[in-house]
Amino acid sequence: MEELVYISGHYVVNQIGRPRLACTCCEAVVQAKMPSRPIPKSFVGPALMAHILCCKYGYHLPLYRQSQMFENEGIDLSGSLMAGWVGKCAKLLERVSDAIRDHVFEAQAIFIDDTTVKLLQKGKGKGKNKTKTARLWAYVRDETAWARGVPPAVWYQFSTSRGAEHPNRHLATYEGFAHVDADAKYNNAYGTGRVKEMACIAHVRRAFFDLYQSTKLPVVGEAILRIKKLYDVETQARVLPASERVALRQEYGKPILDRVVRPDTRIHDAKKAVLLSIDSTLRSNLSVGMPLDLCVIGIDTQQITEQRRTEPEDEVFQAMSHAWSQALRDAFQGIEI
Repeated sequence: MEELVYISGHYVVNQIGRPRLACTCCEAVVQAKMPSRPIPKSFVGPALMAHILCCKYGYHLPLYRQSQMFENEGIDLSGSLMAGWVGKCAKLLERVSDAIRDHVFEAQAIFIDDTTVKLLQKGKGKGKNKTKTARLWAYVRDETAWARGVPPAVWYQFSTSRGAEHPNRHLATYEGFAHVDADAKYNNAYGTGRVKEMACIAHVRRAFFDLYQSTKLPVVGEAILRIKKLYDVETQARVLPASERVALRQEYGKPILDRVVRPDTRIHDAKKAVLLSIDSTLRSNLSVGMPLDLCVIGIDTQQITEQRRTEPEDEVFQAMSHAWSQALRDAFQGIEI
């Protein structure tokens, strides 16, 4: 018989001894150096700092709640004190963030998206805290679709607004293809010529689906079916080597793109305008979104959507959280800001 029990976590205060010795001949005084610390002149240890960061960013536990939990253990750690620690650790970990960014931006094609996140703002009085909507930007490198063998990675950036200046700054050093949704905030980045837009076919399909729901036009349904056939080709091409991926696209994907929807000149002018719009949208988006001679280009932004859907209870997140906690402990050992 087995029984699952919980042993509550405990905190330890380490006393650091620094012997001071004096020479009887020359009267010189020497003292042992302080051990290297992640935050100089602070009493927080690497393991505790890693715990605070993982709770805040991994499990969305605000610092004021962590302060309450520490208080229950008889430890006085204010939210403002921990906020200072978090800020200094963020500075310390910039070199890790920069390394992830450089790895992501080495790719020929990346996936970009942003999502909302609640930013806690301190209100006037106890219990008056408020939240505002901020943005979390994700830049993904994932080349498993064509068996590249390069480790996938995500570079996250935070901002308090969704203005175009943020992706412009993030992409200042990137040159290549970018899988994004049709959002005007990326237009300035495209204007530099360094970033080439690759439209997301899933967004195109969604527009056609909404149109079909309202019009029931057979030609719109045909467009949706053709996009489905493109996805069937992509399913077969996934994880194939680059040359085989391109060959499969050329053989099966190109005929689908060539049979673009054409309006029937005998139909009513209003419907003809709708069909002309469909024809233009299908041509421009599919040709831009999926160049058949480039293996590095995907068909949509599914990879980044999967990253955004990761929740703390997922097994993958649990493993990542444990790994990051250990990595933070290791990184803080012997490093000073």
